[in-house]
Amino acid sequence: MTGKARNYRNELDRIADALIEDILATPDEEIIAEAREDYGDPGRVADEVRAVYERAGLVVGKGKLQAAKAAMASARASCSHGPLGFVDIASARHFLARIAANDPDIDQRITLAARNLDDLSDNDVIGMINDLRELGVLQEGDDP
Repeated sequence: MTGKARNYRNELDRIADALIEDILATPDEEIIAEAREDYGDPGRVADEVRAVYERAGLVVGKGKLQAAKAAMASARASCSHGPLGFVDIASARHFLARIAANDPDIDQRITLAARNLDDLSDNDVIGMINDLRELGVLQEGDDP
């Protein structure tokens, strides 16, 4: 026989389309009645499915949290001077004050907020130290 090969994929697609049309044409009450026969109370089943979904979300969330903790531990381990990149915040503030004292044009080159180092938050000081490293002013081995 030299007949044309059947395209089973198209036939399956047509069957799936017919099933979907049948389901969509079925009244909600009929579907609920069938579900009640097969599974019992639809509200209880919905609650069970909802609980499974929530547990799955917790499992995924815990996995993401563990991955984030591992990434933080790795970042801390790779930092030569501890998690903040320097010995302590007081040393970093002192280092920035020395830079400012040795530069007569510092007022024109830094923001108004950065001019009074005592008013900067620890995070701002850390950010400035990291910016100096990115700009190449401060090398990774340098201790502020």
